[in-house]
Amino acid sequence: MNNKSTRASWIIHDKGSLKLSLAAETFYRSCLKRIGCENLPLTEYQPWMSSPVFAKIYLEKADYFTITKPQKVLDFDPAFLKGIDKILRCEPSLPILDSDLKLDIFQEIATNRKRSVEIYEKSLNLISEWEPWQSKAFFAIIKSIIPISSGGKNDEDGNAFSDHHMIGAIFTSVEYRSPFPEISLNISFAHELGHQALMLYQNSGDMFFGNDSWVYSGVRKTLRPVVASFHAAVALSYMIECIRSLLRNSTEPDKSAFLKVLLDEYRIGLESGINAIAELPKSDLCDLILNDLKLSLN
Repeated sequence: MNNKSTRASWIIHDKGSLKLSLAAETFYRSCLKRIGCENLPLTEYQPWMSSPVFAKIYLEKADYFTITKPQKVLDFDPAFLKGIDKILRCEPSLPILDSDLKLDIFQEIATNRKRSVEIYEKSLNLISEWEPWQSKAFFAIIKSIIPISSGGKNDEDGNAFSDHHMIGAIFTSVEYRSPFPEISLNISFAHELGHQALMLYQNSGDMFFGNDSWVYSGVRKTLRPVVASFHAAVALSYMIECIRSLLRNSTEPDKSAFLKVLLDEYRIGLESGINAIAELPKSDLCDLILNDLKLSLN
């Protein structure tokens, strides 16, 4: 085991991946218990169970949540996607589907955009090229990849997001403007995995004290609330680790050049994001995670 792997303990590399897998298992079991389903196997966990709001609605009208379960992490079954859409819209006060962007669950993806299905499948297969710790963390945490479109026109433009009310689900779309959309989507998977990992740790308590500060975000390249900037730093670390893995396996010069440009950009963003957060009052766990992120700069 190299020195870097032994030093990283919480958010990246072998020890971090193990802690995250245990954190995900513990959290998902607690979600099943909250809705009175603690005797069910862990495989019965669905991302909507992470939400206290959805859990309350479930306890009041369980029939509303009787939906088709995903058969695998990438499931384009219209019945399943319609069920997710139904759940997300059952509580209008939760802005999970951004009304300004008019994001929709892309229920017709398998029939209207077969090329998208191929790109999703290629992108998912690329996870096998990630370092083992990162791929293990992905499949321990991520239970479902939900395709989205924007503008109400079944358009895909590379939008992606995660949400505290759906831990275990990542919402993504193909970036057709990219010269290598399957690579861009795979990097997006890594980005969202970083958000999901940090969300699991946020369940243990506040990361920052007096967390109303706004600091530089290495993703948005502007000032953001400190927690959002910390999320950006973790996402950038995961993207960097993903790109390094893809580069090691790349045999095509144009793809390698594309990845190297992104790697340089993300390393600059991560370093700036770490520096913006470094001196702020924060929890011990936050400090430990920040120390792990610095390893992605090397």
